[in-house]
Amino acid sequence: MTAGYQAAMNESDAKYKIYLHQDVFILYPYFLDSLVEIFQVSSHIGMIGMAGTDIFPEDYMMWSQSLVGNICSKSGPPCDYKNYRYKLEDSFSVMDAVDGLLMATSYDIPWRTDLLEGWDFYDVSQSFEFRKKGYKIVVPVQKCPWCLHDDGVILNLWNYDKNRRICMKEYPLSLLRPGSH
Repeated sequence: MTAGYQAAMNESDAKYKIYLHQDVFILYPYFLDSLVEIFQVSSHIGMIGMAGTDIFPEDYMMWSQSLVGNICSKSGPPCDYKNYRYKLEDSFSVMDAVDGLLMATSYDIPWRTDLLEGWDFYDVSQSFEFRKKGYKIVVPVQKCPWCLHDDGVILNLWNYDKNRRICMKEYPLSLLRPGSH
């Protein structure tokens, strides 16, 4: 993932880039307008995701706790926006990390091709890289899902724990919350 996304980043001089899985479909007709509008709120917003965690878990398994976001998925019902953990009048919430099903960026920060291989933790790594550079990562309020994730395929988690341990070593939680660890 990191090598492919890095190659794509190198080939484009666009200000905004969207990295998404092959099984993600955009549903929201104002998707691009909304992304640009959010990025233009502040030059400190570097990345937008569709789902993420506002408090990154100590076990580094982002999906081990409830997430912020709203995704329509073939494998289950969409998230219920009434149960979001942020105010509905906000246009977005700041995250520690976002899921890689879709990541939109306003800055070109190199993907860690030297660190990770495969499908696991490239999204966590890129989230931490943006945070290290001082950028905010956000998830927009989505009263209806902006994307469909057709994730009906069987996952290969062969490298999951290996990449989790790499991220734990490379990105200590103290990077997110200085002085707390």
